Amino acid sequence: MFVADSLSRPCSSTAPADQVRKCCLIETHVSLSVDALLGPVDCQTVDLRCATESDADSQGCVKYIRNGWPSDRTLLSEELLKHHNDADRLTYGRGIIFYDGRTYIPRQLCPTYLAKCHEGHQGIGKTRARARQCIYWPGLSIDIANHVEGCNTCIKFSSVRQEPAVEFPLPDGPWEELACDLFEFQGKHYLVIIDYYSRWIDAIPLPIRPPRR
Repeated sequence: MFVADSLSRPCSSTAPADQVRKCCLIETHVSLSVDALLGPVDCQTVDLRCATESDADSQGCVKYIRNGWPSDRTLLSEELLKHHNDADRLTYGRGIIFYDGRTYIPRQLCPTYLAKCHEGHQGIGKTRARARQCIYWPGLSIDIANHVEGCNTCIKFSSVRQEPAVEFPLPDGPWEELACDLFEFQGKHYLVIIDYYSRWIDAIPLPIRPPRR
């Protein structure tokens, strides 16, 4: 297998030339893939790297990604234990942890990224869909639900629930039950009468009284 040999980084002075060439190709491919995930280096990328370096659980995760995860789960912290079942889906590069191509967010930056995903005050489903495109941490789905449900703006401007429409029984004959209303059209006032039985509409013009002096 060339992959295992290549990842072990053989010395060019002792390894066959073809094997070294494959090693360089693999390393170049990995480097380009990581660059595509990260994009240009900006303040956000720097913040992620700093948070990953300062977070104990993130550094523990990096350690086990590089050296292998222990079979004894009692050696893992509560946070690292959440990663154990998905250990084969975690990778590390350029100072940042990835989960299936999505960026792993250290716990201290989670509130910031929750707010970013909830920009525009979308609902829980759309916020989850947006987050799952690019970021990850254990409990992401639950944290999004709690964040959206506790958003003061969403609570304040949520749509008002209207009462369900009530269907009235049909009258036995015409003109037994009527509905009426007043409206103005082109400067004239009308009395509108609707028969519940036939749905007939009649508009009666109303005289305009002169203003009192």
